[in-house]
Amino acid sequence: METKIFEKTYKIGNIGKQTVYVTIEINKVNRNTRDWNLNKINEYYTLSLTGEVKRGRRWEEGGQIDSTIREALERAEFVPSEDLLYSDIVDLLDIWEQWHLNDLTPGTQRQMLALRQAGIKGDYEKELEYLRSVGLEYDRGYHFGYSWLVRPIPEALIKRLQKNIWAFPKELRWY
Repeated sequence: METKIFEKTYKIGNIGKQTVYVTIEINKVNRNTRDWNLNKINEYYTLSLTGEVKRGRRWEEGGQIDSTIREALERAEFVPSEDLLYSDIVDLLDIWEQWHLNDLTPGTQRQMLALRQAGIKGDYEKELEYLRSVGLEYDRGYHFGYSWLVRPIPEALIKRLQKNIWAFPKELRWY
């Protein structure tokens, strides 16, 4: 069973004449599964972030727009909303990268950290080939990609997201 416990849309800034919005959704899930350390769990939180880029009322882009925001930041085309700093936007993108769809993790913590350190992401065959080459295709009997594992979100991050997303301490990062 899944229960929505939080959903909020923020206007985070502009790219030229386009306005950028981000929606944060947190759900509490009751389901028997395993976390990325292969522990049995039956209750956890999931985090989903989505965005929209609009020009007036016209929708320009939507969904996973984190790369659009990053690219606009790199080109110095992104202007944060009045009450936000550039560092707030970078923190939001860090949360997005680290925790979005945390219940759809294909590997154990050890496997995912090895891939991150190698800079390999998003290509299952390349990920599997690399893990095989470093002896991590199997981690404690778990074959990379066999099922979805959960990266549990720290309670402190859940509370912070519900109260003030713009304060994301480094100790809550998974890597």
